[in-house]
Amino acid sequence: MFSSSKKPKWNADKCKVNLKMLVNRFQLLTQKKANLAKQQKRQVALLLRDDKEANARILVEHIIREDYTLESYELLKQCVFPGYC
Repeated sequence: MFSSSKKPKWNADKCKVNLKMLVNRFQLLTQKKANLAKQQKRQVALLLRDDKEANARILVEHIIREDYTLESYELLKQCVFPGYC
């Protein structure tokens, strides 16, 4: 049944290149989310200035969720890629 299929070969060089690309993608995504969070914090300040507290609360909840995501990215980078951080 499985005798005709070939096993994929392990290529350490290809794995190393993919890991480096993954680290770069993590850094870009982290920067993008951090910049977006800064913009949203400014938007919250404007909403509070205009007495739109309900809208500001919703946006703050979203900012907090994104902050947890950023922290999880940092943990992943420290645990999975200790040599790159």
